[in-house]
Amino acid sequence: DQAIDAHRQWKVKLRKAIAEHRQLDAETLCRDDRCPLGQWIHGAGGRRWGSRPTFTELLGKHAEFDAAAGAVARKINAGAYGDAERLIGSGSVFANVSNEVSTLLTRAKRGL
Repeated sequence: DQAIDAHRQWKVKLRKAIAEHRQLDAETLCRDDRCPLGQWIHGAGGRRWGSRPTFTELLGKHAEFDAAAGAVARKINAGAYGDAERLIGSGSVFANVSNEVSTLLTRAKRGL
């Protein structure tokens, strides 16, 4: 539940950075092994559940999510706030993969 909420909050954090014209650590953000979920996926979770199809799908989608978030952060850091907003808007790669990660986490919580 905490991982689901944390990933949903990224859109809020990115929008706040856009509004406040605040710089983000895009290079860390785009790495899928830095957040608590990523550390679990690449550590204990992977060791325990790594062979399960849902887990494998989660691993890939989480990496896509972090790459998309990093791309948004780079736009913010470059001062391209309109572009950054479009990158997190409805129908964007970020929005779609964010929903997919949340769905996979819910499925994993039930099935792993």
